[in-house]
Amino acid sequence: MKNTIYLILLITGLTYQAQAQKVLEYKQYYHTGQAQVKAGQYDAAIASLDKAIERMPYYSAMYAERGKAKLKVKDYAGAIRDFTVVLQKKSYDAQAYLQRGIAYYHLQDYNNAEFDLKDALHYRPENSEAKQYLDKTLAKQEELRQLALQQQNEILATQNRTNQRDEWERRQRRFYRNQLIWGTIVPLAVWTSILLWR
Repeated sequence: MKNTIYLILLITGLTYQAQAQKVLEYKQYYHTGQAQVKAGQYDAAIASLDKAIERMPYYSAMYAERGKAKLKVKDYAGAIRDFTVVLQKKSYDAQAYLQRGIAYYHLQDYNNAEFDLKDALHYRPENSEAKQYLDKTLAKQEELRQLALQQQNEILATQNRTNQRDEWERRQRRFYRNQLIWGTIVPLAVWTSILLWR
């Protein structure tokens, strides 16, 4: 019995020590990653933050830092994934909404960009960067609407030209058919009647 208690205490102590080691490693990688983001070493920061998240995947701050770094290296899809994790943990984080909205903007997903930028402004109405990107997003959406309308008008014009050409061809066929009928049957009937009357 005594040996069992010692064994349980030994296992518990080893587990605690392993967990404490993970915490120390997580903090070291996280702080290194933060410093690398501030220094503009974004690829190295992503690698450090990957290791930190691998050891402690619970903290949204690490995902936010990695999302910032991914945004800088133009990995917009990866940044969106990271900011989505942040927003699942902290649904009121205006900065995460802003940065995810910027990532959506660069991926030309203007509808999701609009939603996120409006949410960012909801939590921080004075945020000028969110206002700027929202204005750019709305302008792009209007530009796309105009382009779609122009394309639709071009398609309708092409269909109208096709319909007009088809109608002209039908009229031509009808004309030639009538010419053929009247050009062969009427003279034939006239010659037949002349021959019969003789």
